[in-house]
This record gives sequence, C-alpha cells and structure tokens, in this order.
Amino acid sequence: MARLFVGFWRQALAQFLAIGFGVVVSLTLVGFVEVFCQLNLHYGWLKGFSPAKLTAPTDPRFLERFETPRFDYLQSLSDPLDRGASLNPKRIHYELYPEGQFTPFGTLKPGLYREVALDQDTGQQVYTYDFQIDFHGRRLGQAPELNSQRSKFMLFYGCSYTFGKGVSSQDTLPAHIQRANPQVVSYNMGRSGNGPNSLLAFLRNDQDPMHQGVTESQGSAVYLYIDDHLPRVLGSSSWLARHPANIFERHFELENGELRETGEFAHRGFLNSLLLAFGQSGFANFFAIDLPIYSENHFRLFAKVVDEIFVEIRKRFNIENSIIVVYPDNGFWLPFWKPFLQNQQIQILDYQNLRLWETLKHNDIILGEGHPTGMAYRLLADLITEDIAALKHR
Repeated sequence: MARLFVGFWRQALAQFLAIGFGVVVSLTLVGFVEVFCQLNLHYGWLKGFSPAKLTAPTDPRFLERFETPRFDYLQSLSDPLDRGASLNPKRIHYELYPEGQFTPFGTLKPGLYREVALDQDTGQQVYTYDFQIDFHGRRLGQAPELNSQRSKFMLFYGCSYTFGKGVSSQDTLPAHIQRANPQVVSYNMGRSGNGPNSLLAFLRNDQDPMHQGVTESQGSAVYLYIDDHLPRVLGSSSWLARHPANIFERHFELENGELRETGEFAHRGFLNSLLLAFGQSGFANFFAIDLPIYSENHFRLFAKVVDEIFVEIRKRFNIENSIIVVYPDNGFWLPFWKPFLQNQQIQILDYQNLRLWETLKHNDIILGEGHPTGMAYRLLADLITEDIAALKHR
C-alpha cells in the first residue's frame, strides 16, 4: 500500500515538473520573441508584416492628369524620398497651442491654433501648422468670394484626413474642392482621431453646433473613408494601443439588426486592458495582428454605422448626393463591408488604386508622420469634382 502511495506521488510530481518545465520554456520563448520584436521596432533589423494592399493598376485618368500642363509644379519636386521612413512613421507627439480649448461637444473653441508634431524619441520637430476654428467648431478653409454665385454646400466628414492635419487651411481637401467647383461652399466637418462611431454620436446630438450656420439650401455630403476607421468602430487592440484615451469614444453594437449605443468603450472593463496590452506588444506590431479578429458581424456593424450617418445627415439637410470617398491606398476592407450597406442612395467613389505615392514621387504623405500633403489633396480634389459631376448625369 505504501509503495502504491509513494508511486502515485512520484508520478504526480513528475507530471507536475514536466508541465512546469513546459510552461517555463513556453514563457521564455514568448518573452524572447517579444523582446526581439520590441528591439526590432526600435532598430529595424527586419521588416515587419503589414496588412495586404490591393495592387491593381492606377486609374489611367490619373496618369493623364499628371502629364497635363496643369500640374507643371510637379516638375520641381525633389528626388524620391525614403519610402521606408514614410511607411514606418516615427512615434509622434502632438502639441497644441493654446492647450485645453475644447467645448463639451469635443470640438475646439473658436480661435487660432498652432499644432506642432514632434518625434517622441528625439524631440525633433516634424512639422508645424496653423489653423482657425469658427464659431461652429469647424476648421476654416478657403473663404468664398464676395458676391459669389455659390449656391450649394458640400459637407465633408471624417477624421484627420478630412480635417487636414499637418497642412495649411488652403491645402485641405475641402478647400481644394471649393476652388475646383465654382458652385460649391465646402464645410470641413472633420475631427482628428474620430471614427464613424464618434461621428454618428455627434450627429445624434441636436445640441452639437457643428451643423449650424450652413446657409445654402441643398448640396452633397461626403464621408472620407480610410481603412483605419474599421478598428475605431470596433475599439480594437491596434487602435487602443495608439490612443489609449479612445476607451472614452462611443461604442455601438448590433442587436437584431439594429444599432444600439452602449455608452463608452470603457464599459468593457478588463477587456480593454487585455486589448491595450496586446496592441502595445512587439509581437502584435511585428506580425500586424489586430484583435478582435474581424468577422462578418463586425463588417455588418461598420456598414450599419455608415448607413445611419447618412440617415442623420439627411434629417438635417437637403442632400442631393450621399458619397463615400475611399482615400487612395485604402479600401482593403471595402469589399467586406460594402455588401452590407442598405442605404441605396449612398454612392462610392473608390480611389484605392490611384497610387498617389507613385504619381507624386513619394510626396503624397508627410515624411515620417503619415498624413497626406496638400499636393495629394489637390490632385484628389480634381478627380472628386469630376466624378461628382458625372454622378449628376447618370
């Protein structure tokens, strides 16, 4: 009996030690991989993975425009820049002057501002730009001429790509559209860092002043889409890792096919901590892994949020065209969520294959930071103006 008892405990101890040894080895390997990935992010020994991009030929209209005298200023461009530095932006710290000038609606108070982008590692300035916010919380751009015949509005929604982060007020996409279209007054409704979920929450707030002061009777609504909007709606690990404060953005869920606003992402509690830790890991960054893994339900949710955005806009304005503009080199997720759009009035202008970086000799984005340049906005504005005009004749 004693031998059986001793044998049992010896076997149990051996199994315990084997399991313990396996756990220690596994944790050691995981730790080694994580340390290597973190060091690689800093020193750049190996090129990390990146989400797949579609590689269809660029729109021939774009090459034709590039060759026309209208773009003679492109001939003065410098030699191609280091695309690697552009594709792997530095860690950027943004400083806004004056600080803390926000309204309860999350918009900046009226006034003049300066934003400075600094390399977080070296403190070196990447860029600085000035902008002005009007009494409705919108960024001011190109002012219409006195006694102009501009009778239609064009409302531009989106994130920092719409706002024009890093470029002058005359170089934003809405400003270039207004100059290209003599009948239109552009309104920049962009809010840096916002996703479609935040935009929908703002649109549902009748007290939000951003939609006040539009004097034209009818016009178009344009939502500028980039692929990064999908993780913003989901509150994914990659998005929280870059901006931990996003746990205070609005969270939506689908319930029996209908949208339900559940409050802020913060209500997810400990799940946010897990997603944040994973998103900040070297492993997740090197292998470009985002959690949660995208599913059909996530694409349905995103499409529903976009549908509801245009429904809310139409409640406020007389809209001729509801348009989604897919920014160049984006649109990878478009085929996944587009089939779930239910609003038949939405039209999509898809520019994902324009390859601005090739046409503009790598001057399409701010080097080391990643936002579009005024040059990129100008080229895109002409195509959007032409394509919107074509929509009216269909």
